[in-house]
Parts: sequence; C-alpha cells; structure tokens
Amino acid sequence: MPDLRVLLLMVLLAGSARAEAACTDAFHRSVESRLGTGDAQGHGPDVGSPEWKSAVEFKLGLRGRADVPRRDSQAWCRYIDERLTECSRSSARRAAGQGPSSSRLRQRALRS
Repeated sequence: MPDLRVLLLMVLLAGSARAEAACTDAFHRSVESRLGTGDAQGHGPDVGSPEWKSAVEFKLGLRGRADVPRRDSQAWCRYIDERLTECSRSSARRAAGQGPSSSRLRQRALRS
C-alpha cells in the first residue's frame, strides 16, 4: 500500500500544476468552446480579453458578485474552472435523471 504522505504530495502537486496552468491560451479556448461568448455570426470579444472575461462571468451568472476574484488573477481562472466543473457535473446528473432541476441549480449558484 502506498505511503499516504506520498499520495497526498502527488495530489497537491497535481492541483498546483493545474492552478498554475489555469490562465493559459488553451484554458481560455476551452472555456470559449464550452460557453460561446460570441453571436451566431462569430462576433464577440477577443478570447482572453477583459471584455471576454466579463462575458464569461455574465454567461455563468457571476457578474457583479463580490466573491468573484479579480479578472487579471490566476484565482479568477481557477474560480471559473471550478464553476464550469460544477456545471458539467450537474448537467451529467440531470441527464441521468438525478440531481436538482435547473432552477434549483441557479438558486444554489446564487447562494454560493
């Protein structure tokens, strides 16, 4: 059985690497592909720009919330990644006929 300390160290390092890589161009493109901030003609803010980050917050229902980190920080990217992960998990549960309805999810997001 592996040493628990080694396992914990591996988890911490993996989380740290993910956090540092959060604000890459690849991350921004991934967020854009999941949310789509542009219109049907392909117009929209430049991916990764402050305007784009504002649009991302709007799409997620987060704009103006006090708990959202500054847009120019790694913390913002981690926060957005966490919100998208939560949305994906909730969508998967709903598709499987489990979990709360979309209105209950919105209420939960507003409280968190």
